[in-house]
Amino acid sequence: MHLDLKSTIRRYYQIWLETNELYSQWAEQHGITINTLLVLYMVRNTERCTQTDLCRMLMLPKQTVNSILKNLESRGYVSQQTDSADRRNKIIIFSPEGRDYAEHVLTELYEAESEAFNAMSLEEVNGLISHSRTYLRHFRKAAHP
Repeated sequence: MHLDLKSTIRRYYQIWLETNELYSQWAEQHGITINTLLVLYMVRNTERCTQTDLCRMLMLPKQTVNSILKNLESRGYVSQQTDSADRRNKIIIFSPEGRDYAEHVLTELYEAESEAFNAMSLEEVNGLISHSRTYLRHFRKAAHP
């Protein structure tokens, strides 16, 4: 079997970019940026999340993450507390209002994602996850030999 790799990679990028654009549009429809959405997700799902963690995991500049956190702080949604294990870092903590806000936004996102997955067969869902993981493993090996 001959595979046109350039065409395949272009098709893969197109799907990846369209998916990212859909998430960005979804976030904007909910009054936030995609980066704010990702910060909310990571803070909710990362134990002892710091600004440094967010920059690394989301591949965002420190200034961008700092701006997002300042905005969330000004709205009373988060605060930053010095990490007792490493005083150079500050752990991002949701206020009760911030936790409610993040849960509301992320639950709505989860519902949209669930609707998409529910429209697929179990075989398609498992294939998507399995093939994505396989590609990641091979790309990781190729990118970091």
